[in-house]
Amino acid sequence: MKRETTVESEKELSMVSLPHAWPRPGATLILENSRGAAWDVKFTQGVYSNFHKHLYHYAGVDLAYAAYEVIHPDGSSETKVTFPGRMWILPKGLTHMEKGVSSVGRHIVVVDIKDTAPAGDGKSVFELNDIAESDYKLVTQDYFYKQYDVTIGPDSHINRSYWPNDTFIVFVTPGQIIMEESDEKVLNFDVGNVLFLDRGRKISLRSADGAVRLMLLELL
Repeated sequence: MKRETTVESEKELSMVSLPHAWPRPGATLILENSRGAAWDVKFTQGVYSNFHKHLYHYAGVDLAYAAYEVIHPDGSSETKVTFPGRMWILPKGLTHMEKGVSSVGRHIVVVDIKDTAPAGDGKSVFELNDIAESDYKLVTQDYFYKQYDVTIGPDSHINRSYWPNDTFIVFVTPGQIIMEESDEKVLNFDVGNVLFLDRGRKISLRSADGAVRLMLLELL
């Protein structure tokens, strides 16, 4: 399928100074620091974004069953279907436009990985601590990040762990988390909430009452 763009060719589009993907209608900044920026993004049925170029590599997780359309610079398009807990990372420089298709709009949380971030220790929190492999799965990795699908519960937790890298944690399911560092705190998180942990800290994370699923993004 082809859709007319505001420029005559893909070559011309590549020469246009396109905006970054966010901010835009439906995108809300959750938190930002020197390592990255986390955004809550919701699509609306029938509404197109503008053509944009992603200025950073970005990690994301889908939080709803939905369908959306992607329009490429050459005018071709494709419809994609999402489901809660689908995790992915896409490359810096990606250029496209998007439209909500389903009545329930696509809902994602994305983390832009900033280029100027300092290097971490290189090893994962899961490599340096005794954590059951059944409780986490490596989704994808590169030399500057590792993305994990993690489930924690009362009996499957990250216990007094040294965190070697700056880490973004996105809540895929809601839950009550007990976080222990110098003292113990009980924190309530909803779907799509984001927690950032600085490298070098020693923190326990466990669920107070049932399994909680997370996207964990370590910046190496």
